[in-house]
Amino acid sequence: MIYHSKTKQMRTQEIKGLIKSHHNMIYRLEKMLKETPKQTNEVRFPSERIVQEVNNRFKVDITKITRKKKVMYARHAAVYLLKTHTNLIWQDIAVSVGNTHHTSVIHSFKAAKNIMETDDEYLQTINEIKERLVDLK
Repeated sequence: MIYHSKTKQMRTQEIKGLIKSHHNMIYRLEKMLKETPKQTNEVRFPSERIVQEVNNRFKVDITKITRKKKVMYARHAAVYLLKTHTNLIWQDIAVSVGNTHHTSVIHSFKAAKNIMETDDEYLQTINEIKERLVDLK
């Protein structure tokens, strides 16, 4: 088969574009894997108990659809605890906290981690909820 140089150049560019696209995809997947919480052999709790304890501690109902700061902080905490202390997938966690979309709970998980890094009181509250769950188990 005879290729013209222009056709060969176009195919070379297409192949280089595909390679670059695949490298970008692999980079994003590796980044997602690093950010995903590690599943450990920690004590696992029933999801209903986690939601109940978060509701009690924050004195709110996280399943209500609202953007009030207090409820959102509580929902972030619940999502964080559900992801780190259960084997639930994102969609199941979404249902547990008020039937939101799974991407919303992924955002909540990241938000909880960020808040915990900057707000010692929030971190302490989450640790108290964990201790309470262990005591109840």
